[in-house]
Amino acid sequence: MKPITSFRIHPQASGKLYFVVNIWPTKKAMHAHCWWVNANFDACCSGYDRIKNGRKANHMGEINFAVKFLGAGVVTHEMVHAAMRHAGRHQYRGLSFDQRDGMVSQAEEYLADVISRLTTQFWCHYYRKVEVK
Repeated sequence: MKPITSFRIHPQASGKLYFVVNIWPTKKAMHAHCWWVNANFDACCSGYDRIKNGRKANHMGEINFAVKFLGAGVVTHEMVHAAMRHAGRHQYRGLSFDQRDGMVSQAEEYLADVISRLTTQFWCHYYRKVEVK
């Protein structure tokens, strides 16, 4: 099965590095595509280094979403993982993409959960209290 849509997103405004985003029609289709992830998930960010002509390619990974599970919190959660992957690629001090056996660190997962929860609460309160014109 093919994704509903796919597109590229770039961590830096003028950067060449990018992630491919896939929006899948069902969670089952997304899981079939993400065969390397050994867990039950609503979305996933998979970073990787492709080697092209002896150098790392600009394609840093992919972020996959099932359309029925899209929301501010889920998207934000996966973007934290993408940002951490980007930081790891550039070896920013204090930030790392600590990946062991295909799993992200507990600290990174905690950070992604907190930021997604805060983002979800922000948008829920915003739409409840502010008239959108």
